[in-house]
Amino acid sequence: MNKIKKILLAGMTCLLVGCGGVSSTTYTYEDSMTIPSDMIGAQEDVDVSGIEEMTLYYNDEKVDKLADTIEYTFDGEVSDEAKENVKGLLLDSFDTDEKGIVVKDISSSDKIGVSIEIDLTQVDKNNEILQMFNLNASDFNDDNTYPLNTLENALIQAGYEK
Repeated sequence: MNKIKKILLAGMTCLLVGCGGVSSTTYTYEDSMTIPSDMIGAQEDVDVSGIEEMTLYYNDEKVDKLADTIEYTFDGEVSDEAKENVKGLLLDSFDTDEKGIVVKDISSSDKIGVSIEIDLTQVDKNNEILQMFNLNASDFNDDNTYPLNTLENALIQAGYEK
């Protein structure tokens, strides 16, 4: 009976805290920019402040999944038309129905946002989205994972912080 309790307790612990050796690290990038009116087809330039959080999921120094969230808030008064156009620009830049990539609109009334989940073991290694994250097809491991050290170095060089 004692052995069964230990097995059940171990199983519950795995459910609560996770098992299998999968780790994650989150990197953050903050930016402010002006989006020209001609780029979004609006009557006005739009100033935005953005924050991006990229989480790397890895096992044994091999990244097999990325989760990226990009959110922009508007600096000052911005017309609804301009907000919708900025949102459209952001969503269009990640528009895909490729295997291994899930893109979701996470916008609200006070910000625009998108979340992207990429399963590196399923995605086409030459997909444009991977190039947006500075992932090179030639750097992938034989098991379709990406070297953690290589990806972390690329993020740090691009200005991301842990």
